[in-house]
Amino acid sequence: MPSARHSSARRRASSDVIDFRYHLVSLISVFVALAIGIVLGAGPLKEPIGESLQSQVDSLRSDRDQLRTELDQSKTDVSDLNEFIAATAPDLLKDRLPEVPVTLVRAADTNADAVNAVRDRLSEAGASVNDGGELSADAFDPKGAEDLLDTLRSIDPNLPDDDATALTTALAAAVSAGGVADEEAASEAPTGDATEAPAAPEGGEGTRYDQKQSEDVLQAFGAAGRLNGGSYAAAEVIVLIAPPVPEAQAGRSDAGATEAPRPEANAYSAFATDLDKATPTVVAGTTAGAESGLVGYVRENDIGVSSVDSIELGAGPVINALTVAALHDDTSEGHYGFAANADAIMPGAEK
Repeated sequence: MPSARHSSARRRASSDVIDFRYHLVSLISVFVALAIGIVLGAGPLKEPIGESLQSQVDSLRSDRDQLRTELDQSKTDVSDLNEFIAATAPDLLKDRLPEVPVTLVRAADTNADAVNAVRDRLSEAGASVNDGGELSADAFDPKGAEDLLDTLRSIDPNLPDDDATALTTALAAAVSAGGVADEEAASEAPTGDATEAPAAPEGGEGTRYDQKQSEDVLQAFGAAGRLNGGSYAAAEVIVLIAPPVPEAQAGRSDAGATEAPRPEANAYSAFATDLDKATPTVVAGTTAGAESGLVGYVRENDIGVSSVDSIELGAGPVINALTVAALHDDTSEGHYGFAANADAIMPGAEK
């Protein structure tokens, strides 16, 4: 009977043979694959494969050139329309908003030139433009807002329990206070304590504050560093300049671009909705904003607030003023500008 040592030696020898055969087969497979590749590359299949690949490349180049041509034409069309609207602005805007009080609120870091152009075009239309202030980047962030929220709830005990909602509700009520509807209600209301909390809104109406409450809320936001400027004034229409679109979001046209994943985007949407419940409101933003910013979110989610895109172009502020006029005349919602998701270029024009 063979010893255990001899048996172990035979097993090792057998294992070595198997390993050698495995490596040999692997090497042979590699060389066979290389040989087949060489044969196919130099053989009868070379020409059909090459022709097929070249055909696909040519097709892709043709598609690219066609898309580039269409894009160039689209840019030319937008440029021509922009120049035409800007050139005819005085005639388009004349007496469209005679002495109509409009409040302009802007988000943090908005383009100063675009904001000034929006303000100037409203003035050209005859509107009386009030500065609603510039919101800070964290204006509606509940984090670190404990003292502000305590102050707001002392002004209005009816504010929602949710802190983020309380912030947007309070500021919207302050900015939209003092409109014609408020003045009529004030003239009919019995005399009482001016600091009395407003009644909870009914139906689709938003909360409105009286002058003292509005001034107190604006002052509280200012003291907290969340609002720069802003004053109490009558407003028949409000324009909210949307926050700029981050570079990472700009240019996106997929569905995810308008889902407003950032908390501040959702907060601005809630703020715009609260404003519009009390006073007709227009959300105005850039071309990029119509694709992946607040304007796009407003349109894609159909929140019921009017919007304008392309305010960075010469025609954008003109379109905004015309939208404000249309909203003031019949309060019907509409989305205007050059973006694909707009209803039309301007009120009264076809898509």
